[in-house]
Amino acid sequence: MKNAYLKKGPYNIILLNWKSLAASPCYLNALNYTIYIGHLLGTFLQHFLLDRVHLIGFSLGAHIAGIAGQLYEGQILRITGLDPANPWPLVKAHNYPQSEKLDKGDALNVDIIHTSHLGYVTPQGDADFYVNRLKRQPGCSHANMRCYHKRSLDYFAESILSYEKFKTMECESFGEYRKGNCTNETDVYMGESWPQSGGKRGIFCINLNETAVDSYLEEEVECEF
Repeated sequence: MKNAYLKKGPYNIILLNWKSLAASPCYLNALNYTIYIGHLLGTFLQHFLLDRVHLIGFSLGAHIAGIAGQLYEGQILRITGLDPANPWPLVKAHNYPQSEKLDKGDALNVDIIHTSHLGYVTPQGDADFYVNRLKRQPGCSHANMRCYHKRSLDYFAESILSYEKFKTMECESFGEYRKGNCTNETDVYMGESWPQSGGKRGIFCINLNETAVDSYLEEEVECEF
C-alpha cells in the first residue's frame, strides 16, 4: 500500500506499527491497547493540517484511527476502515466501552470495506462497501476467515493505482443488502477513489470473481489482528 501511494504521487506517508501490542496472547489486552494507541495517535496529529489527513486502519487498527478522530470531533479529512474488527461479542462481559470504535462522524468522510464476518457486518461509516456479501473472497479457500479479512487490505492497495477497478452497486438499505437486492448501478468506486467518484454516502456492494484482482493475491494468506 505504501509503495502504491509513493508511485502515485508525492504523498507524506506515516506508518504506525503496533505489532508487538496487537500480538498480545490475550485479545482483551490487544483491544484495550487500541484506546491507548488511539490517543497517542491523536496527540501526534495535532502537528498536522487535519483537513489533509487520511487515516487508514485494518481490523483493530481501524478503531485506533476512529479513536484518534474522535479527539478532534470529526475534523480529520478521511478515515478508511478495512474490515474493522468486531470483538464485542467476545468481550461484552468485560465492560469494554463500545463507543471506542470507528464510526461515521469520526472524520469528515468515513468509508469502510467489509470482507468477512470477523469484522462488523452492520454499517459503521458514511459509505460501507460489502464485497461478495462477506462470503468467499478471491484467492481464499472456503471458510478461511483470516484470508477473507485480509482481502480488505489487498483491495484497497490495488485501488490506489487502479482508479476505476472496483465499480459498485448501490443498496437502498442494509435490509435490502441482506436480501441481495442491490441492483442500482452507480459510478461509485470502492477504495482510494471513493471521494473522486463523488464520495456518495450509503451502502454499496460489489461481486468479485477469481480473475477480478491482481495475481499478487495468493491463497491462504494469514494475518495478524
